[in-house]
Amino acid sequence: MITNHEILCPSFIECSLCQTKREQQNLNRITKLFGTDEDILILNKHFYHLTISLTPSRETYHHFSLEPLKKVGRELINGLSSLSSVSNRKWWGMFVNAGCRYFTIEQLNDNEYPTFQQHFIFYSEKDNLDVRMDTQLKYRIKKISRHFNYKLIYLGQHNLENIKNSIKLGISVNYDSIPMIKLGEDIREEINKIKEQRPIVFGGKYNKKSSHKLELIPN
Repeated sequence: MITNHEILCPSFIECSLCQTKREQQNLNRITKLFGTDEDILILNKHFYHLTISLTPSRETYHHFSLEPLKKVGRELINGLSSLSSVSNRKWWGMFVNAGCRYFTIEQLNDNEYPTFQQHFIFYSEKDNLDVRMDTQLKYRIKKISRHFNYKLIYLGQHNLENIKNSIKLGISVNYDSIPMIKLGEDIREEINKIKEQRPIVFGGKYNKKSSHKLELIPN
């Protein structure tokens, strides 16, 4: 029985072995990012997990696009759109030190449309951002798309096991289901691109590096 592929299959090929390996590599990248090897001061920081989700419906599937979900990460972190005369970039920088973001997709059953999610795991000097950011976060997100849902969870101070347990990875869809067929070939191609995407880092600490993509972690 084949238990490993030396070269990962292309994402358009349904291979559970390679998809599991991609997910494990991304898990390793994220946990290494929040380790203490490079920065012992991270032990004093407070950690959060923000999830922004988008789910097609009977009313929206015919013009559904992943562009708003891809855009929301860039707009929240670096966008110049403002609320109360404060840009997204300035507002985000007031609270968030650094972190990473990544995508997941989950179809709970063959009769439902999948939920597309962008996750942000980040740390801050402040211990109550789940309360302080909530109202403005809601309005800033809704300015990008009124169809978004979101959830911001406090993970506590640095605890690598807690951070690891909060990481939800994976692409789980049935391409032969009626909802996926209705979404069309363009969405299928976008899903294949997401399968190959690495977590993207953000924040002052990581912006000094030559690449914003996490380096490959050997297995």
